[in-house]
Amino acid sequence: MNKKFNNIDKNDKDKKYIELIKKTIIDFHPDVLISLHEGYGFAKNSKNAWGNSIVIDEKKYKNFNLEKTAKFVQEKVNKHLNYKIAIKNTTTFSNPIEKNRDTFMLSDWGLRQNIKSFAIESSKNMDLKERIRTHLLMLKYFFDYYGLEIEPSMESLIENIETTQQIPTIVMKINNKIFKINKDTTLLLEKGSKIKVLDIIGPNGSYLVPRGVNLNWNSFKFNNISFDVKVDNKKIFTIKGKEVRKMATRHNKSRENIAN
Repeated sequence: MNKKFNNIDKNDKDKKYIELIKKTIIDFHPDVLISLHEGYGFAKNSKNAWGNSIVIDEKKYKNFNLEKTAKFVQEKVNKHLNYKIAIKNTTTFSNPIEKNRDTFMLSDWGLRQNIKSFAIESSKNMDLKERIRTHLLMLKYFFDYYGLEIEPSMESLIENIETTQQIPTIVMKINNKIFKINKDTTLLLEKGSKIKVLDIIGPNGSYLVPRGVNLNWNSFKFNNISFDVKVDNKKIFTIKGKEVRKMATRHNKSRENIAN
């Protein structure tokens, strides 16, 4: 959604939400607008990473000194973090490439509405509790900068973070049969079995990674394949495929029929 604040197709599923967000912001016209995101890696260690960063569109925009505010927050937050926060300046309005792009992020759209705007990113390479803590710490010092207080206090929220890891469910079609898998599982597969992933039901950031397989392939053949199920960068469980001979499978079925 973050790249849809300029032009959005009338049939886009997010259109009604984008329009509602824009109307609410314009009607309220806050002194500051902060959007929360999660990015991979750590911006302090790599210019290509977005995780653990405060994103500004310019050092200064009109009468807004974005860098000054970002540095205040960065200095305060980094006293409490092992994974330090960096400031990323996208130079949205001075870089010709950025200036002429068709998409507006929420932060630069906000600036165009004459609202001081920032984006803050925690890193998907941290566990969920640390990602929440990092976001809350950044919000706390933005609030301090603007003299804002909330109830319960930010300190209380930071000290009492509780998280529950949601377990994804993988919906697979194997040889025309549907399976729903949400724990470590070994599938006994005959040679030539066809596997298709139909759905991944779970929290945002849930995905399936086949081991030793190029994810750009549309289809592939593999012996004894394994799939790691992850949420963001954390492995939750593994689905293993083990090849069995057709003769052995039929023999077992015959024994079951005899027993019955």
